[in-house]
Amino acid sequence: MLDWIMKNKLFHSITRDTKRVSEGYAIHLTKQKCRVKYGEPRYDTKYFERQLIKQKVFSIMTLNILCTLHSIPNNIGYVYIVSNPAWEGWYKVGAAKDAETRLLNYQTGTPFRDYKLEWYIPCDDYVEMEKSFHNDSEFSHEWVQMPIAKIRQMLGSTIG
Repeated sequence: MLDWIMKNKLFHSITRDTKRVSEGYAIHLTKQKCRVKYGEPRYDTKYFERQLIKQKVFSIMTLNILCTLHSIPNNIGYVYIVSNPAWEGWYKVGAAKDAETRLLNYQTGTPFRDYKLEWYIPCDDYVEMEKSFHNDSEFSHEWVQMPIAKIRQMLGSTIG
């Protein structure tokens, strides 16, 4: 990814426009996958659409690692869903730079260490994505009572 960023002269725009950098790299990777499968990029196929979604997630994660290694400030993080069996059917939807580290912070609040990271997704503006979800849901706080599939659907439509 670093080679691609340097080749396209995007290194200095990482801090200003992580979304453009990560989406550009995702498109680059998707074109490569299509060339392998079809001999050329075919934008009109379901394969292209599915690969682009996968590559967006991969490129955001890769860019986050790259930024961490090179101490580049960015707004890349994760929106996550956490559950606890004590509150069945309730899920916490939150945002953090690192979802797994955030889960460890929750575990200190219970002697059973029974919080579970149900799902998370990397995104290039994780705080805004979380806000958007909570604005669209009928709950005014971070814990929501709805099927996890619905939460994932709502969050997935935010990045699509």
